[in-house]
Amino acid sequence: MNLNIIDFFEQVAEQWDADNKCGECWIFGAPLSTAGINSTVVERDRACCVHIFVTNYELSYGSTVNPNTGLPNNEWYDHIFTVYFVKQENLGTNVYSEQMGHPIDQSLWSKTLKPILNCIWDGNQYDLCAMGYDFNILKWNVSTSILKESSNYTGWKVTGVFRQFNPDPYKELQDKR
Repeated sequence: MNLNIIDFFEQVAEQWDADNKCGECWIFGAPLSTAGINSTVVERDRACCVHIFVTNYELSYGSTVNPNTGLPNNEWYDHIFTVYFVKQENLGTNVYSEQMGHPIDQSLWSKTLKPILNCIWDGNQYDLCAMGYDFNILKWNVSTSILKESSNYTGWKVTGVFRQFNPDPYKELQDKR
């Protein structure tokens, strides 16, 4: 199956929501820009779910050429993206232990950041074969995203690169002729 990051993460969100993965409900959105996250409107009863927002989607083509024939012998497409896994949070909640008298088990770290991180940590939680995909996860960098945008989204920002190889670039050239 040809990879499309939007379709992929929408499928992930639907599956995780159906499975109640990590005890959470999951919602997908593709504003494709960080500013677009603000324009996302969610049903009131789903506002507490983990939101998966895809932003900054790029495609990059690469290839190697057979020096004897001059024909491509290896082609790939890199899907470069940012995806947020975030929940709406209260502005007055400690991230960890900034304010005295507030227990750490009620902090954003304990209630939101750590549980989401445990679900998304290394990119290996996707059953790519069962989903019908064949690609390599080249990059999966995870960083905190605290009280982002007007909805105070808190969770994780992932910058990722998925590489999809063209299994037979010469065949594709022949098909175009």
